[in-house]
Amino acid sequence: MPGRILYELKNNDRIIGSSSEKAREITKSLYESILTSGKAYTTDTHTAEMCKLVENSYRDVNIAFANELSIISDKIGINVFELIELANKHPRVNILRAGVGGHCLAVDPWFIVEKFPEEANIIRTARETNDNKPHWVVEKVEKEIKEKYPSKEKEITIGILGLSYKANIDDLRESPSIEIAISLKEKGYNVVGCEPNVLKEEIKGIKNLSLKDTLERSDYLVLTLAHDEFKEHIDSIMNKNVLNVVGLF
Repeated sequence: MPGRILYELKNNDRIIGSSSEKAREITKSLYESILTSGKAYTTDTHTAEMCKLVENSYRDVNIAFANELSIISDKIGINVFELIELANKHPRVNILRAGVGGHCLAVDPWFIVEKFPEEANIIRTARETNDNKPHWVVEKVEKEIKEKYPSKEKEITIGILGLSYKANIDDLRESPSIEIAISLKEKGYNVVGCEPNVLKEEIKGIKNLSLKDTLERSDYLVLTLAHDEFKEHIDSIMNKNVLNVVGLF
């Protein structure tokens, strides 16, 4: 995980796959010289590779459940973040937080689906649900803007708060937030972004402004990531018309 690479290198368990027993033991010994609390486990190559795909697919399915709940909750007018918090009071329930899409390793579930198209139904549906979430956010933004600015909807400026793929990192790869920003821009809206973790004036054709400038220039905000800087200035953000996709307030 970005920002925790050295910690996880030493503390995460390792799954080592090889067709050679000797190679497995040598690799296990190498990792055990690095690991502190994590452990190294050995298996065959197919199981190890499938384990990697299953880990990311498991996350994808759970993220999809949260994202689907957010869409359903919006239709019946309840706060999905409160709903999830309350549901998680149950000792055997642990729903993830809804957001703008899936995670950075979204390609892994498709490897399973491609190999087992008839069997991987839940995995496919989860990936499609997460792929669709940015489109749902764009539709939600358009609907709200038409309601709030009926006579000048294409004249307003939309500010996207957060352009990386997750909070408090500078990694822009496979970012649903960028997909949302580009989609709104292509629909004719004036779109600016605020990604405080990336020192670029422009990201994929979207102007990257400071939070102060974004708040001053934007008529409508889409809060896509819970960056620490946004948490520190949440009162200023809440003073604007804002679509709160991550439940920061």
